Amino acid sequence: MRRGLLLFILPVVATCASCYKPPSDNAFVGSTKEQIIAKLGNPTTQFNGHYGLPGLGWANQHPNCVTLLFEKPGGTLYVTIEPKNGEWIGLRSQWLPEGGAF
Repeated sequence: MRRGLLLFILPVVATCASCYKPPSDNAFVGSTKEQIIAKLGNPTTQFNGHYGLPGLGWANQHPNCVTLLFEKPGGTLYVTIEPKNGEWIGLRSQWLPEGGAF
């Protein structure tokens, strides 16, 4: 019985060891780019502008933003930053599970 239980538990533990727990939405609002990278590592890619389809008013209020993408197991974390007082500061962030779309 113990051997059978051990054979069942080991693959489950090995699988969960690589699980990524995404942060809550907007977890990086107010963080500097350096703080974000220290927590998440270097972005996989980045692009100028917003992710998804933000409202026109929101996009016009934050015209000079950059979005950083962090690919993680199970999906991608989108973090938009904007320049403020000589630093890049987190504006919004959201987790998009694999297969999801904005």
